[in-house]
Amino acid sequence: MSIQKVIRFEMRVPITVEQDGDWFISACPSLDVFSQGETHDKAVSNIIEALQLFIFSCYERGTLDQALKECGFHSALGIESIPVDEDMEIVDVPLPLMADYAENHAH
Repeated sequence: MSIQKVIRFEMRVPITVEQDGDWFISACPSLDVFSQGETHDKAVSNIIEALQLFIFSCYERGTLDQALKECGFHSALGIESIPVDEDMEIVDVPLPLMADYAENHAH
């Protein structure tokens, strides 16, 4: 029998959303991730999904630390607020992870 363990990380990420014709272009310049949508809300939803896919893809390939360092990130313990420009908004990006442990391996 196995026991599932789930943890959930959450990133608070600054994004921009700009209308371009009939479309809304969403961007996370900090991580160089972009998306779009037919409405502002859809563009926000799509950038959250794109960010999740980016982070999970890097995690699965074992390159998350390298990708974050290449974007200029380093540990910042004690920083609680995110400084943002006026044209940016903050979105929460949920990052759930699940581990299956054999019952005799659980601690």
